[in-house]
Amino acid sequence: SDLEITAVSYSNIAGVYCELGDFEKALEYLGKAYKIYEKVLGPEHPKTEQVSSNIEIVKLLMTLFPNR
Repeated sequence: SDLEITAVSYSNIAGVYCELGDFEKALEYLGKAYKIYEKVLGPEHPKTEQVSSNIEIVKLLMTLFPNR
C-alpha cells in the first residue's frame, strides 16, 4: 500500500539521520514509520516490531553518544 511505502521511506530517512548522528531526527522519522505500521499492519507484525527495535537502538545510541 502507499502507506507502507511511506513507512519504508520514513525508516530509510531515519537511517540517514542516524548515520549523520542526528538521533533526534532519526527518532522522529522512526516514530512516523511506527505509527503507520501499527495502524496498517498491527503492533505484532514483524515490520512494526522491527521499527520498534530500531527506536530502542537509537535511544541506546543517544545514551552512548550524548554529544551528537
